[in-house]
Amino acid sequence: MKSVFIETENVTRFNNATKRAVDFQRGRPGMMMITAPTGYGKTVAAQHAHADPNSGGYYLRAWENMSQCAFLQKFSFEVTGTEPRSSAACKRAIIDALEKRPAIVFVDEADRLAIGRIEDLRDIHDETGSPICLIGEPKLYTNTIALRGRIANRIPPEYRITFGPLSVRDLSIFAMQAAGLTLNPEAAQIIHERASATFRWAFGLIESLEQIAAAAGTKTIDAELAGQVPDPRKWVEKIK
Repeated sequence: MKSVFIETENVTRFNNATKRAVDFQRGRPGMMMITAPTGYGKTVAAQHAHADPNSGGYYLRAWENMSQCAFLQKFSFEVTGTEPRSSAACKRAIIDALEKRPAIVFVDEADRLAIGRIEDLRDIHDETGSPICLIGEPKLYTNTIALRGRIANRIPPEYRITFGPLSVRDLSIFAMQAAGLTLNPEAAQIIHERASATFRWAFGLIESLEQIAAAAGTKTIDAELAGQVPDPRKWVEKIK
């Protein structure tokens, strides 16, 4: 199966907001927030935007229970290639670099960060004007951002993107582009339901379906072939 990136409905909305945020002449200054349950494609979308020369910027992934110094050292290394010893020195280095060359900063797994780290990011945004894109599960807003009005107020409505479930249409496009498979409506519905509308599960199911199709000597998938794909929902039930 080929490694492909498809612009789903979620990605289109994300990219439109990102393009506006990095247009420093016409864009609206502010922080961004991307939320969705796990498996909906947030990380892939952010990494793709980061790799795009038109948006670029920096990409960070938060770790569980990161201290202020550890987080800012990681941030500083991405921006400047250096890791100053103190939090204050890291923050100063980041601000100096982004003041000279503003760029969007994608912070993945942001729901793992303590409120103090989000405040650090707000300070950096305020000092440099660089957009800060916070990416995480829905609790990012309810457990953190909603508790601080000065943070929530810096995220305009158009920069609050909630990823919805993977659509049947997006699933069918992915199957065609990644594996060259044509799913009829019944087959697409079966795979979509078994994927629980998440992109992460859909990837594995299409990979399995490609092997089944190869054994059957076809690229056209009907309900019978789709039904041969193991249902990951049953694995989850066994674990529970």
